[in-house]
Amino acid sequence: MGYGPRTVYSPKRLETTKIITDRDVDSSPILATIRFVRHKPTLWAIALAVGSMTGCDAIANLRAMFHPEEQQPDKVGKAGLRVDVEPETGITILLDGDRVATESPYVNESLTAGTHRLEVRGMGFQSLTLPVHLENRQLVTVPVKLLPRAISPAERKVAPTPSRNVPPPDPPPPPAPILPPGVEPIALSAMPKPQAAVLLDHQSVDPNNIILERVHGTLAIGDLTLLYRVGGAGLLTLLIADDGAQWFKHRTRLEGGGQIKLHRGAVRIRRAAPDGSDQTVILRRQ
Repeated sequence: MGYGPRTVYSPKRLETTKIITDRDVDSSPILATIRFVRHKPTLWAIALAVGSMTGCDAIANLRAMFHPEEQQPDKVGKAGLRVDVEPETGITILLDGDRVATESPYVNESLTAGTHRLEVRGMGFQSLTLPVHLENRQLVTVPVKLLPRAISPAERKVAPTPSRNVPPPDPPPPPAPILPPGVEPIALSAMPKPQAAVLLDHQSVDPNNIILERVHGTLAIGDLTLLYRVGGAGLLTLLIADDGAQWFKHRTRLEGGGQIKLHRGAVRIRRAAPDGSDQTVILRRQ
């Protein structure tokens, strides 16, 4: 049977009317209380159509009709993060101090927007900690390559002698010197496509506020890594890596090891690798 429409007429004066409807499933009636507002001095009426809904659904619909201010707003979009680590196993990924994964890749598309603290650990590797800035409805990809950890003298006494065929790891390069007096730092903005993390000298930065304060360094956008050099007059030179990938400035093919000079305005750089990865970024001087 289901519930049919019910029409209730109020008395001449403003009052509260109770509506009771029958149920098919059990003997419990549905009781709803409705307060009428008089618009005309003659006939008062309201049609209650609840179809085949349950009692809770009917009452909820009535509340939505008479109390629209109580309805919940749409949920705010969530931010996404993907972390690709080399090596893929034997690692620990922590986000804001909580362990979230023990292998790569780690993907979470239900994070809050803002800056988060990402930490990656691995047995025998140097730990890496960096801030990651996330935006609503965007998936940020962070590639991480852990460096082997140097063995301390105490560990070297008990550790087996490494094979002579394996060269020791290169020490991390010292940071480049700060720009000399009289040379202003260079401000850039980056628009990556697809969305990717932006690392300046191995530190995560805001893509809309990239400040070059050193004489030279690295600027990485996803799989696209550039070496930069700042001249004495504030001239910015970007060096293209000779890594076997195809590089383009706007639509012009570039040779590996080439240069791009960015005095003013913007430049569109694209890197297409043999493994199928394709990263584009628009760099703009501010």
